[in-house]
This record gives sequence, structure tokens and C-alpha cells, in this order.
Amino acid sequence: MTKDKTEIARSLLAAHPLFSACSPELLDKAVEGSSLTVFPNGTEMKSYDEKPFLCILRRGSAHVYTKEQSSDLLLRVLSVGDTFGVATLFGNTGESAITKIIAATDTEALCMSEETVRYLITSDSSLALRYIDFLADRIRFLNKRISCIGAGSAEDKLCTWLLNHLPEGREDVTMVLPMSLSRLAETLGLGRASLYRALDELEAHGVIEREGKALHVPCRSALKTFGKTEHH
Repeated sequence: MTKDKTEIARSLLAAHPLFSACSPELLDKAVEGSSLTVFPNGTEMKSYDEKPFLCILRRGSAHVYTKEQSSDLLLRVLSVGDTFGVATLFGNTGESAITKIIAATDTEALCMSEETVRYLITSDSSLALRYIDFLADRIRFLNKRISCIGAGSAEDKLCTWLLNHLPEGREDVTMVLPMSLSRLAETLGLGRASLYRALDELEAHGVIEREGKALHVPCRSALKTFGKTEHH
């Protein structure tokens, strides 16, 4: 990497929750084993059969897909600061071959090799513990994802997804959908028509209010109970 890119990579890692407590010497090793790359919109950042690596988005956004019969299923939308690949670096299960990443905009990412990550966590026990905590967070995320897919009706799936993605805190909350409705339908395993009907149903009962991609939830508790009530 050039001197400028090296400084950018070092700053990015120093601000990341996994690497922020690493010694300067270990950060140098992390930078040496990483590359800072720009991916134009629509290009493949990682293919299904590519060797796993750790990826941190510096700017832009990306979509993570997995194989689902003859098509790709959107698993996750990555934005600035998000990390991909933490769970696929270790073990020879072939699990890394089931995901790929596509740049959703012009995207810049720091990519760190598996060998580098192994060196870092075997050199710093506190980093190893942070890595375990990070993996635990990913398991919780996947459990939420599974709860959406297995929720039942289209309305149930939508309610579950919204509850998992609403900002924490108040009962009255507004969020901007992080993806198009077509992508959301894919994420929930629904057809677009089913998702639109579910949105209309929630709006008709006053559970949500829509304006473009902005969703206002007047009462979080009402959203929690809606899917459990026979409205549909």
C-alpha cells in the first residue's frame, strides 16, 4: 500500500472495536497483512469459492448473499464500519463458500487475510477474547434472522424484522429502510406482492406509517403484539 493508504488502514483498524486495543506493533502487522481496495458499484467483492478473509467497510455499502437453490438470498446489508468474514475464517467446513459480497455502491473496504488474523489473535489473548465476543454478536444476529424466516405469515415476518432493526429506546420511533422493498422481500423470503400487502395491513391498523423508505412506528408495543393477533 502507498503511505496514504497505510495511514488510512491504520486509522480504520485503530477505531475498530476488534483492533482498537492492539499494540502499535500489532497494528503494524495488521496493516501489513491487509489491502485497502475500491470496488465499483455492482462488482463482486468476494465470490462464493474465494478463500475467506476479514472485510471492514470504510465507505459505501454492500450486500451479502448466500446460495438458495437456483438463486441468491440476501442475508445482510453492510454499511460503513460493518465487518464481514469474522465467522468464516476458521475451520475447514467449507462454510465460507456459501456467501458472496456485492458492492451496492462504489465501496472502499479493508480486506485482511486469514493468515494475518490468525497471527494477531495468537499474539494477543485480549484480542482473542474480543474476537469471541464479536462472534457471539453475530450468532445473536443470525438467531434474529432465523426468527424472521420462521415467523409464519408475511405480517409476522415483517413485524419480527422491524422489531429486530428498530433503533433502541423509545416506544415512538422512526427508521429508514436500509434496502429497497424488493431486497427486503428477498430477505424475508417473500414475494414482493406479499410484502406490499403486509405493509398495507400494518398501515391500515395504524401499526406503522410510511413515507417513502421512512417508517414511523407510533408504538413499539403495538408492533410486538400485532403479529400475535388474528388480523389476517
